[in-house]
Amino acid sequence: MILVTTRNESIALAMHAKTHHLMELPNADYWSLFKKHAFRDGSANADPKIKEIGTQIVKKCKGLPLAIKAIGDLLWLESDVERWTKILKSDLWDLSLEETNILPALRLSYKLPRVMRKLINLRHLEIDDTQALKEMPTQMGKLKYLQTLTKFIVSKHNGSCIGELGKLINVRGKLSIWELQNVRLAEDALDIGLKDNDHLKELVLHAQWNPTNEYGIWESQRGILENLQPHKSLERLTINYYHGKGFPDWIARLPSLANISYMELRNCKYCGALPKGSYLTLMNCTLMGSMELLLWIRSFMEIVL
Repeated sequence: MILVTTRNESIALAMHAKTHHLMELPNADYWSLFKKHAFRDGSANADPKIKEIGTQIVKKCKGLPLAIKAIGDLLWLESDVERWTKILKSDLWDLSLEETNILPALRLSYKLPRVMRKLINLRHLEIDDTQALKEMPTQMGKLKYLQTLTKFIVSKHNGSCIGELGKLINVRGKLSIWELQNVRLAEDALDIGLKDNDHLKELVLHAQWNPTNEYGIWESQRGILENLQPHKSLERLTINYYHGKGFPDWIARLPSLANISYMELRNCKYCGALPKGSYLTLMNCTLMGSMELLLWIRSFMEIVL
């Protein structure tokens, strides 16, 4: 006897199999299943707020055991109420099965495994197209042999903060650093040591800073970018959604950008110019960005030339 489970009845028909439609689990059973996968000892003796959020999450799984197990595994040992709330309020719950052909709970669980830190011999990790991934697994810094890491998402949590990236000294090629607004102090950005990484050829810096007119916040954002100065061997640079009032000074330091052939400056609404001294560096560089900034640079370089 061969037992096949599927959500697509056409598969069963193609196999000329006798079909048996399973019903949804009763409320008590699917809460019991969720507790087994979401909590350390299989019980909900945790923060009452987390238990309350958990019951709402389970309702969204609509009694489907696979969905309940997947979302429970995703939240296992997670004690941050904010994290549970994000899962509960995620827009992915609103996507219909017809739109994606994937259960919403499964889409939410398509992140990197929590035990990623145990893959100590891992060399390459390409996650450019993982749009649903919102956070990195904790303790990524233990992957000391990692050479390819195309995307690193900064979290507010200590286990996946930007300091973990600083431990990955062998990363090379292209690196995208996302969610820079979660960097708490400019000094934290200095710890990752981009200035010393001569193997890095392309750097993408992406944030979701809110537009502001407050001088102190401007300076904080600028300080973070200042401490993310790359090595002089860098060839391609992208800065996106930076809302400081001026770009970091290292853009003006000719030795730091001697090899730059491509620079993209997107959604940097408060920066109307580059630092003095950077224009000769950019003469042989392809520039992309806002029309206002590009026109300003072009007019200035015409004066210089």
